[in-house]
Amino acid sequence: PSSQSAFTPLSSFLFFHRTTFPTAKYLNTQIASMVQYELEGNTFIISNKVYPYANLAQWGSDNGRDMGTIDGQSTYDQLWILREDLKIKGFYTINNFTYVGSRVAKWGAGDRDTGNFEGIHLNDQLWKFEPHGSEENHYTITNYTYPKARMAKWGA
Repeated sequence: PSSQSAFTPLSSFLFFHRTTFPTAKYLNTQIASMVQYELEGNTFIISNKVYPYANLAQWGSDNGRDMGTIDGQSTYDQLWILREDLKIKGFYTINNFTYVGSRVAKWGAGDRDTGNFEGIHLNDQLWKFEPHGSEENHYTITNYTYPKARMAKWGA
């Protein structure tokens, strides 16, 4: 994976869908409603609206830029578990299924200041999922610490 496929906080929109991996025993398959999925504790594949086959993935455990998108067969490193913050309701950490303890973080205001982080929980690791338009399960993903920063894909 190259940095051309990294997710950054631009103004594009993402959508995500529930996973259907039958062998992942931790996947919760209950749907909260017919239109919106329950976010807390469920596991998702996060994709870009414009590039629907480009799934957010993590390929290493070093803090930093060991994440981006991968186009192709879905694998476990493309699974993300959402956990609602205990104090700031409506905001979630985006936790990788394969690299347990690793979360998506936004450590600065710059476009490239987004990546994976394992360690202390900080507010820059919190993301809000706001329904986008009338399309089912399309969301704008916005950072708590940098509210003008939306998760997006750049590069083809």
